[in-house]
Amino acid sequence: MRPTKMSSECRVYYVLYRSSEKNDLVKQTFNSVGPHLIDGLRPHVVYAYRVQAYYGLIPGAVSSTVKERTFPGERPATPYDFKLVPMIKSLKLLWKLPDGQSATVENYFIWLDDAVYFLENENKTEFILINLRPCRFYTVELVAVSAASIKSGKVTASGSPLSEKTASVPDFVVLSKPNGLLIKWIITDPQLQKISYSKILLKIGTWSRIIQTHHNVKEVLVDKLKPCHFYIVGVTTTILRGMLNKTSWKCGTPMPQVIGQPRRVKIYNLDSGKQQVISWRQPAKLPSKCHIYYLLHRTSEGGENDIGMFTSVGPHLIDGLSPSQVYSYRVQACSDLMLGAITAVVEERTLAGATPPTPYDFKLIAANRSLKMIWKLPEEKTSTVHRYLFWLDGVVYSMENQNKMDFDLVDLERCHSYIVELAAVSTASVISEKVAASGIPLSDAPCDYTQKTEVDNDEMLRIPTYST
Repeated sequence: MRPTKMSSECRVYYVLYRSSEKNDLVKQTFNSVGPHLIDGLRPHVVYAYRVQAYYGLIPGAVSSTVKERTFPGERPATPYDFKLVPMIKSLKLLWKLPDGQSATVENYFIWLDDAVYFLENENKTEFILINLRPCRFYTVELVAVSAASIKSGKVTASGSPLSEKTASVPDFVVLSKPNGLLIKWIITDPQLQKISYSKILLKIGTWSRIIQTHHNVKEVLVDKLKPCHFYIVGVTTTILRGMLNKTSWKCGTPMPQVIGQPRRVKIYNLDSGKQQVISWRQPAKLPSKCHIYYLLHRTSEGGENDIGMFTSVGPHLIDGLSPSQVYSYRVQACSDLMLGAITAVVEERTLAGATPPTPYDFKLIAANRSLKMIWKLPEEKTSTVHRYLFWLDGVVYSMENQNKMDFDLVDLERCHSYIVELAAVSTASVISEKVAASGIPLSDAPCDYTQKTEVDNDEMLRIPTYST
């Protein structure tokens, strides 16, 4: 308080003398009677105070000594939610303090690799440790310290700095195995993509199974699954000891334990001599969910090999064969996932080929510089004819069977008598008997058959054109 019996008009200031138990004297000047905050003291220490008033340069009397011991100090708040965020060659420390407790913290201590680092409290709850080794596993401890040097509880976090190369969670593939699925990770950088944890979920309908791993894995075989069933596979992969993770979904189908041989392979010949029909039964003990296809291996007497693919057990028409030749067959059942066992060889000789029907009622109808060929075939015998051959002026022409029994020869020589021969040919290249007809194309002018005309050899060899 202000000195007694002193006029209120007198302006005075005060000198505060403070000393601790160690007799370190400190002077502070004040312009009022207070109260004044004395900061920077040590906890649990006795401090002695004396006050002296000054009027200008005239000192007043000094008060008697007053002593008081400081409190031990309040325990600082313990940080929580402490974690390390990986960065390139560094780790970012993040933590939280209880609301309104930041003022109780004067500074922080950080332990890293047996070294202690000091950090002032600047009302920030983050800090970056730099120049660390990439992909090395670090454990960091953090403690808050009060102004009275009282330490909070210690919190711990772990992490691995990133390399300059970007770390990424590896992808995986689902491979089919007998009665199982193999989940295999595609790891391109073993250092950055080391798997620390994985969780595999398999689902089919309402059924599910979970497999977890907690070590450095590269592949996991999930067995005892139903073959040929469609499974949904979800994989959660974690790398860098929990710093990066990713969940992806794929699907897979286990293959059967084994695919047996097709059964009861049978071969039938057709009259054409160029066709055979083959059939078989599916392998025994094949799971009903398995969709398979068949490979038909065919070998001829001449050593020619051919492989055909079929999606059913037949019967199947094998076309384009040669008449009167032995063909060997083997059948193999396959799925999209594996090859099955192959059957023993089954052989069969094609027929020589039936003789096609002989055309009849063959005749030539004359038109202007052309002749129209007309013929007939026995009923229901048209399908046995593959093509026709006809002979005109010593030249043989071939004509496909288009289910028509007429044909036009055009651009013929007028007044010239033509003889045409016709034969049917089967698919086995068997030729029917020939039939013949003759005719003379019509002309704009009457023909003089009594006058002899000299014709050179080139003109005699001229080949007439024809159209359908």
